[in-house]
Amino acid sequence: MPATPTTFPAPPPAGQELLTTDELARLLGVTTRRVWLLRGAGNLPAPVRLGPLVRWRRSTIDRWLSECPDAAPKVDRKDR
Repeated sequence: MPATPTTFPAPPPAGQELLTTDELARLLGVTTRRVWLLRGAGNLPAPVRLGPLVRWRRSTIDRWLSECPDAAPKVDRKDR
């Protein structure tokens, strides 16, 4: 019996990707802990929940960055 070729879904259109916490941290130039602190303080756009997973839409983050000259807002708590 011949093997059935494996197909993968097409990647999402530009800007529709969902970013993980690690990817968002790299994009913002901060630690993942800082991402969680910013989220907890309400200083990041709302994430998308996929069951237990938390993701951010790339298009939402790009728009937020363009509207916010100081892209990584400050949090009063220390990043420990």
